[in-house]
Amino acid sequence: MVLLGIPMGVYETNNIYFGDKAGRILWRIEDPKIKFPIKRSTKVDYLETPIYVGMNQEANSSFFGITFWAMKFTFDYKTGKLLDKKWMRW
Repeated sequence: MVLLGIPMGVYETNNIYFGDKAGRILWRIEDPKIKFPIKRSTKVDYLETPIYVGMNQEANSSFFGITFWAMKFTFDYKTGKLLDKKWMRW
């Protein structure tokens, strides 16, 4: 699994990938806007730009990515499909 670093001024989103030993991309993390659609009731949409700044594994072996806006997305490491979301505090 790879978390791509995103330079300032570049708006690449969903920047967690999984590849094989030959370098082929097998999946890219699912887009939260598709998995967790929200109504636009606020000015700031924290899912609008899911740029991941961290990735880790929990004690129960689940994987998660944290976005710049402190949204924690748990995902299936075999498929890249999102399983859960949670707003965190920095």
